[in-house]
Amino acid sequence: MLGNFVSTWKSVIIHPNDFFRDMPTSGGYRDPLVFAVINYIIYAIIASTSNLVQIRSLVESGVIPGSMVAISYVMSLVGLIFTPVFSIIGLFIGAAIYFICFKMVGGSGSYEGTFRISAYASAVTVISGVLVVVFTFVNLLSPVNQMISITDMAELMESMQYMVYSISSIILLLLLLVIYSIYLMGQGGKYVHNITMLRSVIAILLPSIVVGLLFISLIMFSGSGGEICT
Repeated sequence: MLGNFVSTWKSVIIHPNDFFRDMPTSGGYRDPLVFAVINYIIYAIIASTSNLVQIRSLVESGVIPGSMVAISYVMSLVGLIFTPVFSIIGLFIGAAIYFICFKMVGGSGSYEGTFRISAYASAVTVISGVLVVVFTFVNLLSPVNQMISITDMAELMESMQYMVYSISSIILLLLLLVIYSIYLMGQGGKYVHNITMLRSVIAILLPSIVVGLLFISLIMFSGSGGEICT
């Protein structure tokens, strides 16, 4: 089972066009669901372990009190249990939303096919977990520990500048990962729903566009409401 997961994961990430072209659009939910669950569990383990190590490091550095260690154990356990659960629920709901969006742009595929796209595209969650861990420990925790003992302002500013660069690197890489995730979903939609790549990407972006427009409208409405009241 593990060998099958690894080979499937590599195919999704490295050869998405070939994978989604050959992916069956029917046959049940078990295989794609199991694949997604394994990805979510791996991410939950990585995130929980990262949280524990970070808290212990900050306690040893004197940044936060030792009582936070016990709290972090509880929070990590909660995250380890509920992250996969809520991710699975979100997978089914998200597939339904994407299915509607694909239909809006002329897609002809099924809900099951859309679910399979979302499930296999969850492979990127493992990469996101690894990226956060690597850049947190290599680029963030060391500067934090060093800043505690720094007394010279120039060294402090240099250390803070290093942290800004590190955080910017994390944001950039996560942004690239989001773009690649959209690309994976777009490839899947192209074959499952028999539409062009452009239409497939538009369908993937539609939920975010709608949410963004609603958020902007809410801000504008709140602002105009405040002006009316004054």
